[in-house]
Amino acid sequence: MNEDIRAALEDVIYQWAKAQTPAVQVAFENVPFSPPAGLYLRTNLMPANTVDDAMAGGATVYGGVFQVSIVAAAGIGPVDSLIDTICALYPAKTRLSHGAASVLLATPMSARPPLQSTDRFVVPLDCRYRATRGD
Repeated sequence: MNEDIRAALEDVIYQWAKAQTPAVQVAFENVPFSPPAGLYLRTNLMPANTVDDAMAGGATVYGGVFQVSIVAAAGIGPVDSLIDTICALYPAKTRLSHGAASVLLATPMSARPPLQSTDRFVVPLDCRYRATRGD
């Protein structure tokens, strides 16, 4: 199920990134990637506890957090417009699907405090999701 949840969530950022000129590279979790010197995005799926909302069973709900991090070269200045653009791709109550997963964004995508190193500036963005089997 997590594979379908991941695919539903990652497809949104993938389609947006490849439509940009030039295309924005995306580092997907545990997939070989050579980071460019400039800007790129990185995704992470962080599943939480799976619950069953029915007394008799059969209402399994998969929850968690989906994260898209903006990774930029240090010293290029704010990335506020990119934050706003990516957050707009994931508004609350959006419904996505892939394979067996029907995914609902429980919260809008929101920025977290940036992380600064000597050569990189990283802004994590995340949203909570709930998913059920769509069959």
